[in-house]
Amino acid sequence: MDEITLNLNQLDRSALFLGKLSGIARLLTSTSREFSNSAVPRDQLVRTNAKTNFYRGQTSNKFDPFNALPVGEEGHAHYLISNIRYLFHPTTRRYSPIRPIIEESESLRAAIFDSALLHIALAHISTSLSNLTGTKLGPEAFYHIAQGIAIVNKRLANFRRKTVTDNTICAITILTHLELRSGRPGSPARVKAHLDGLEALVDSTGGMIALLARDPFTTKHAYWIDVQSAYKLGLQPRFGLNSPNLPYPDLEHSEPGNRIGARYQNRLFNLTGLQDISQETIRVYYILRHLITDKEPTAGLQEMGITDADFQTLQLYSFHLMYRLLALAQYEVPEVSNHNALIYCLFGHAGFRHIGMFTCNIKKFYAQPLPDQGPILTSTRIKAILERIDIPAFQIAYPEMMLWVIMIGGIASMGSESYTWFIELLAESCCVAGIAGTDELAVFLAEFLWSDFYLGPVCNEFWVDVTKEISKHVS
Repeated sequence: MDEITLNLNQLDRSALFLGKLSGIARLLTSTSREFSNSAVPRDQLVRTNAKTNFYRGQTSNKFDPFNALPVGEEGHAHYLISNIRYLFHPTTRRYSPIRPIIEESESLRAAIFDSALLHIALAHISTSLSNLTGTKLGPEAFYHIAQGIAIVNKRLANFRRKTVTDNTICAITILTHLELRSGRPGSPARVKAHLDGLEALVDSTGGMIALLARDPFTTKHAYWIDVQSAYKLGLQPRFGLNSPNLPYPDLEHSEPGNRIGARYQNRLFNLTGLQDISQETIRVYYILRHLITDKEPTAGLQEMGITDADFQTLQLYSFHLMYRLLALAQYEVPEVSNHNALIYCLFGHAGFRHIGMFTCNIKKFYAQPLPDQGPILTSTRIKAILERIDIPAFQIAYPEMMLWVIMIGGIASMGSESYTWFIELLAESCCVAGIAGTDELAVFLAEFLWSDFYLGPVCNEFWVDVTKEISKHVS
């Protein structure tokens, strides 16, 4: 799989040239040999995790009785499609009642009519099943990746004579996502190569605004993989804030009476001496607060009945915020700041993860937690920063922000080695602030940032453990 690479080289701003796809035959031969004895058969895969009810049907299927799909049964295609739901978390395990940013139904509709997109999506499903069961990746994943890349490269070879389709662009975004989550040696370089190609193709077809008008689904995937790749690998985002139509409120009139915002703006500048970044942090804070206190509750009440237009607006609003929070999380702290400026990074990480968990409603389930994936990655980075600073001093300077950051880090750490560390720190911080439970915590953070989604079913265990730890301090 290491040698499957979609290598798009943008040799100049006006033309794209086909990248080289090397070693597929050798790769498939070696992987077939490697997995012939170690791959988990489908019936054994079903038994690996007794709590997961995988589709147990035969390879023939009810949804494609006339074999109209653009792929054959090679690579167990029908079996994988039948288990597409394992790309998505169950409705009972959502972070919030907001409609997930990427849904099973729309993903299936997009994939079944394009062969490249379907092959790569099937590889994605196979990878998810492997993660859920804690088993090695099966040969069907390699088969579908190879097939998908071969089709994409064939299309790109005809780029001068034929316009690249949005489905091809979408296939590259999913391929990039698949590479990003693999965590294999050399993966960052391959992700960057895929992003180079994705950026070039989007530019060649009119840019992100034009893509949004043609294909909101592909646009959403492109934004998502761009911002997630940048966050995980420390890259500069490709699309960023170059979309002037992304909606956000008028900052000057959003909350003129918000005393915390005014107080924090002065305090951030006074303690860090960095005027531009302190002003940007407060601007982002107001937008994030508007999202949490206004847009999220409205979308949550509508649940799955939210209109497509309103949902798209919420998505664009969220992406706009994620790009700006990403810039804060990646902020390079000047040496002269004596670590005081790390408060900007903490706020950026926590805000970025709030949107990923509660607004976008994305949750990955693995047999074993992966330290470099999603929420756990954020909790690891927040913990690393907290260990560098004088926490009590920061809590005196920024009491609401620090308590909120620690809380988000704790929720994100569920299932990781850092979980107990965050539980103890949050409980201690609550006791120092005179907070005895979630009701008082909600009141304390209400003027800063608080969402009732934090108390949702997914977080029940977290709050039970926090309450137990607080009782130890009280007693």
